[in-house]
Amino acid sequence: MNDYINDLKNKLDKIDKHYQSDLRKIRAVGAHPALLENIYVNYYNDKIPLNQLASIKIQDGTIIIINPYDKSQRKEILIALDKANLEFNIQDDGELIKIYVPPLTEEKRKFYAKKAKELKEQAKINLRNVRQEINKKINLDKELSKDEINIYLKKVQEEIDQKNQNFEMMLKEKEKSLFTI
Repeated sequence: MNDYINDLKNKLDKIDKHYQSDLRKIRAVGAHPALLENIYVNYYNDKIPLNQLASIKIQDGTIIIINPYDKSQRKEILIALDKANLEFNIQDDGELIKIYVPPLTEEKRKFYAKKAKELKEQAKINLRNVRQEINKKINLDKELSKDEINIYLKKVQEEIDQKNQNFEMMLKEKEKSLFTI
């Protein structure tokens, strides 16, 4: 019957990874390779992640330098960057693609902090949905006694509470990084 707890932990890990991934996409500092994490380039009619088609380096904390392995793919990389709507100044010098990332304004910091809170709320909703799903399975299991059901329900709630605390800590760290200049 530990299947319920294992199933719960697997689902919670997926939610956790997704939340962490979403938080990483929120820019707290200047230029960072994570800003380009979800950019896919059309490479011979296949969508390939940008980081597999080019080296990505940071210069002076404000410039992302993209050096395509295959120079003929520069145009497709530029198209993908344009579609990503990064709102940064992108320059192609014929060899390298440079993305100039301006420092965050106070307004942008507040916007990103609000977005981080929204992501946490969505993660909490996902946790609630998983808890309801697992609790329903436990309550419908005819092989479990009332005491066993209560033990499982308590364990589920403990796991959910732990994840909520982790999400709160991650949010606080993100907010701290956003407002540290």
